[in-house]
Amino acid sequence: MKWLLLLIGIVAISMLIWFLFLAHQSKNVPKLGLVNGQLAACKLSSNCVNSADAASGITAISFKGTAAEGWADMHQTLMVVDGAVQQHTDNYLWATFTTPLFGYVDDVELLMEPDQQRFQIRSASRVGRSDFGANRDRVAAIRGRFSETASGSGR
Repeated sequence: MKWLLLLIGIVAISMLIWFLFLAHQSKNVPKLGLVNGQLAACKLSSNCVNSADAASGITAISFKGTAAEGWADMHQTLMVVDGAVQQHTDNYLWATFTTPLFGYVDDVELLMEPDQQRFQIRSASRVGRSDFGANRDRVAAIRGRFSETASGSGR
């Protein structure tokens, strides 16, 4: 019995060390930004979704009104869903989301296509090969909250 408890303790400590290592690794900022005017494609892992990639199964987020109104609503949305805007240009926005327990950082990028009145969106984890659907859920939360924010502003 003593050996079993010792083994369980060793496994638990090993897992904790591994999770802390991954959290530390997630602080390393990946190369982000537009590639040939578009959001970067997702790598072949399930920890990324991209509305420009049909295989991801998500679509762009539509907005009404001017580009400035769309950005204002998106900034409000990201603030409400606990995103931290890191960079914003006329047509591109990068925000980070940090998980509460281990502090993993995920990146959300948005490309505004004003002529189509939509945002292309990409959400990706910095570490690991699977995110248990966290990025897909995040995009759904952003989409839902953006819809509420935009309709609440009279548009």
